[in-house]
Amino acid sequence: MEPWARELLEVWTPKVDEIAAASMPSVERMWVAKYTAEDIAQMIRGAVAMVAEEVDGRASDLREDYFQSIVPAVAAQGESVSSMASLDIAIVLRIAIAIIPQLSAEHRERATEFFVEWQARYLKDLVQTAIASGAKP
Repeated sequence: MEPWARELLEVWTPKVDEIAAASMPSVERMWVAKYTAEDIAQMIRGAVAMVAEEVDGRASDLREDYFQSIVPAVAAQGESVSSMASLDIAIVLRIAIAIIPQLSAEHRERATEFFVEWQARYLKDLVQTAIASGAKP
């Protein structure tokens, strides 16, 4: 694993619970289903694990499982595509605010570039999977 990637994960991982707690007002306003801060933390931990899988050059088994099981389950609970995408952006902004300033100057630009591109692919896959799962617009 490259040093910028290791640092990204080392900075992000201990902030998961803090990010989840900070995200709760948005979760409560934007989603139909009721989730706890621990539910949101688990989703964020899943994102950390998916990023780790990718930067470590491993197969994308976790990512595939997530998009084949979690997203359809959330859609089945009545969440719309727009609510899933909106909340994703809200949480991602919280993640970025929490971790990017903490990255060393040496690795900040590369780690941020990766995170932004990874998140863009994630959001595209989220929207496509939610639509395919029959979620409302």
